[in-house]
Amino acid sequence: MAEKIQVAIIAGQLVVGGAERQLEALVADSVDPTGAGDCFATAFMVRLAETGSLDEACSFGLAAGALSVGAAGLAGVPSREQVERRLALEAA
Repeated sequence: MAEKIQVAIIAGQLVVGGAERQLEALVADSVDPTGAGDCFATAFMVRLAETGSLDEACSFGLAAGALSVGAAGLAGVPSREQVERRLALEAA
């Protein structure tokens, strides 16, 4: 049976698996916030499955969520390449 991981944002803090993680919010120009949580959750789970790292999964999810608000509707859903490019910019 797969391990269950609970992810919550409580009072601005990201809580993953019962442990708080201090992560910087990413600046985003918001056009439409619809779907940002879905993009975060999907990207989070993809990266967690790939790496097993909660920290990497959180960063990947935050980047996807930040990018997703930049356009209305499905046009805001970022590609993997866009998320990786955003992460590279944040790291620079």
